[in-house]
Amino acid sequence: MSKAKQTSGKGSSGPSDRQERLAAALRDNLRRRKDRQRARDAGPDETDAEAPATDGGDTPSSE
Repeated sequence: MSKAKQTSGKGSSGPSDRQERLAAALRDNLRRRKDRQRARDAGPDETDAEAPATDGGDTPSSE
């Protein structure tokens, strides 16, 4: 990935820190989403381990 650090001719100092941080966050988010999709395709056991065991949340267990 040699295109990670591209600067455009417009502007005085190229892409700002904010733009680079945003681009990095978007790349990380996309990578995480792809990893999650691969785990989901691999099998249900891996994704179920991350989810909490409760269904509804604050429903009382005994009345």
